Amino acid sequence: MAALLKTIQEDDDVAPTCCLCQGSLRMPRVLPCLDIFCLECLERHFDGCQGNEASSQSKCPTCGEAFVIPAGGLKEMTMASHMKCLADVINTDGDQECQFCGDDKKHVESYCLDCSLPMCADCKRRHARVRGTSSHNLVSVQAAHGDLATDVRSDVREVLQKRHTDCPRHEDQPLMFCCITCDVMLCVTCKLEEHKDHKVEPLDRAARHRRESLVDIMSLLREHKKSTKASVQESSQYLVNLHEEFARAERHVETEAQRLIDGITKEKDKVLRQLAARRQREDDDVTKHVSGLARADRQVRNATHYTHSVLAYASDAEVIQVSRVIADRYRVIRRHQDFLLNKRIKVKVIRTLQQSSPNILPDIDFGVSVKEVYPDLVPATVVRTLKTEASMTGLHTTADDRIVVVSFCGKKVYVYGRTGKLMHTLNTKLIQPISAVVTSSKRIYVTDLGDGKKGMCIQSFSTNGKPMPDHVPLPSSPWGIAVTKSGDFVVCHPEHRKVGIYSPDGTLKQTLKSDSGNNLFNNPRCVAVNNDGNIIISDFAKHNIRLFDPEGKFLGSYGSEGEGHQQLRQPCGVCCDRYGHILIADSNNNRVHVLNAQGELRGYLFGNDCEGARVVEPVALAVTKGGELLVGEWDGRVHIVCYL
Repeated sequence: MAALLKTIQEDDDVAPTCCLCQGSLRMPRVLPCLDIFCLECLERHFDGCQGNEASSQSKCPTCGEAFVIPAGGLKEMTMASHMKCLADVINTDGDQECQFCGDDKKHVESYCLDCSLPMCADCKRRHARVRGTSSHNLVSVQAAHGDLATDVRSDVREVLQKRHTDCPRHEDQPLMFCCITCDVMLCVTCKLEEHKDHKVEPLDRAARHRRESLVDIMSLLREHKKSTKASVQESSQYLVNLHEEFARAERHVETEAQRLIDGITKEKDKVLRQLAARRQREDDDVTKHVSGLARADRQVRNATHYTHSVLAYASDAEVIQVSRVIADRYRVIRRHQDFLLNKRIKVKVIRTLQQSSPNILPDIDFGVSVKEVYPDLVPATVVRTLKTEASMTGLHTTADDRIVVVSFCGKKVYVYGRTGKLMHTLNTKLIQPISAVVTSSKRIYVTDLGDGKKGMCIQSFSTNGKPMPDHVPLPSSPWGIAVTKSGDFVVCHPEHRKVGIYSPDGTLKQTLKSDSGNNLFNNPRCVAVNNDGNIIISDFAKHNIRLFDPEGKFLGSYGSEGEGHQQLRQPCGVCCDRYGHILIADSNNNRVHVLNAQGELRGYLFGNDCEGARVVEPVALAVTKGGELLVGEWDGRVHIVCYL
């Protein structure tokens, strides 16, 4: 870049040099691109090419522009005679010997442009006296070596410009005219023989007109050169700035990468401490559990030995005397045993570590996308099955993993413990409960169909079954319900084929539709909200689910009617787990679809193509805090399932 800038900054009015050797021109040749070379340099560059069909097409050694080598070779290229002449004059040294008299003691004083020879002062005088050479153009060597920017060389220029050129057809006659018609130069003989009827003007007048045109072109070329110089300077400065910016960016990346490493190390230490604490707690629990089992085993063994001895050796009176004591002790042991044996110990493999800290590099975009890691699906294993009220339509869990079941025909809401024990019954003021959701504030919200004309609302209860004063009236019969992160209700209205988002006081804020404003639903049944705030809705009649973002923008759908791959038949319950999975109760295909957070199928639970247990008409789904799936069947059974 610096060399290019230096080249552009050079003065125009310099002695001509070869573009290859950068030396004085010897037998100069001009290419069509106006680059000038010594004939020897060209022949050396093109390896002595003499011109033939196979190698006549070549490129300029400096600019690369294509040109055709004449059939006679490079020596037939245009001869830059004016540049050769100027170079010869400038290269003449005053201390060299005179080429006329050959006396090396006499200093060269002048150069004859017509003879192309340097001469001393005596030869110059004789040259002027001889009739045949008196008209020759002589140039002072001292003037020729003057500074180009001064007038010292103006006489040299005038002499060079007044040189005569012989006619190529009549070598003894100089060119004196220019034929405007044919655009050729003529001697007197050429004018009289071939161009007597053409428009002809003296050579100096034609040259003056051409010089004026060349002056204009030269002015334009200098403007272009000035623009090019400015562009090169600008580009050079841009290159400097670019290197500085990249260096600064590299330093920034190094700094932020170190921050990232430090953050990961800190997060790793934090997680390891959490794992160590969790391991210690689990170790203590298991140790305590094993101790209890050992104590229970001793109690059973001792009671067995004592009972055996009574049966073998005791008298009738003694049997009657101790039998009640043994029976009472057995009941105590059985209760203790049932508690210990029902306390299942599970070892779960941690498959993924989700980063809980904020983004460590918020201001750098490395152009790298990180694919979300999901744990592998495993064949569904039913841990326990609970028998609840039949005609189940709603299912949810509390923070302490109690199970909330809504019975359509029973017209009640039940709260069960994990072992299936009925804890509470919510039936106060409920006409036709249909679905329920438990919020982080430990409230149970139940949708009530009412009697079809009135009583359509959302009722609120505490998790211990106590009615709360919250009562949200609705304009039409509700079905599925979910709560957004902002605390709004998302409610399905199958009768009116719509899904609405309501504020806590019951004000309709938005109706979910397509981007074009068209209704997307036929019979929306159930709804769920995932960790990102996206809304998932099942359509019982259209046999698919719809996905919306937290602002209610339609994202896409999944499923079509059928029993094949990625097909649904009357889907009901939907829920989401902590990994973002979307789970769908495919009621009439007796299976559960598992999608990722983007709505892409990952696999199936249950069904004919799956290993493990079976379900019959699953209509409701929920996920416990421990990550187990609750699958509710229409007949009231609830299966607690491990699937990850």
